[in-house]
Amino acid sequence: MFVVEILFNLLFLVCCIQGLPQVKLLSKLPENPIETPAPDVWAWGAHPNGLGYKARDGLSVDQCLKNPALADTLLCEGAADEVKFGQCVRSKEICQTKLCKKFKRFCPA
Repeated sequence: MFVVEILFNLLFLVCCIQGLPQVKLLSKLPENPIETPAPDVWAWGAHPNGLGYKARDGLSVDQCLKNPALADTLLCEGAADEVKFGQCVRSKEICQTKLCKKFKRFCPA
């Protein structure tokens, strides 16, 4: 009798879970986004007041290279892992920032 009761409860639980409505997530991008959002860096979540998303925390490598004033900030910290040698040595100003820390010895004088 006890085993039948457990099986019945498990069956009931499975039916309840599968019957819950699934939310279809839709993302609307602006007409001219600053950068193309990559699916592996966007995170979706359900909030008490609706759905929301969290995009990447920092700027892309291109944005950091175009704005040398931001290259030493936390916004470009993640881009420092992605920056390439050629991108750093093209500009003395960029090469002297934290963005190109791993290539400092190759910076133009």
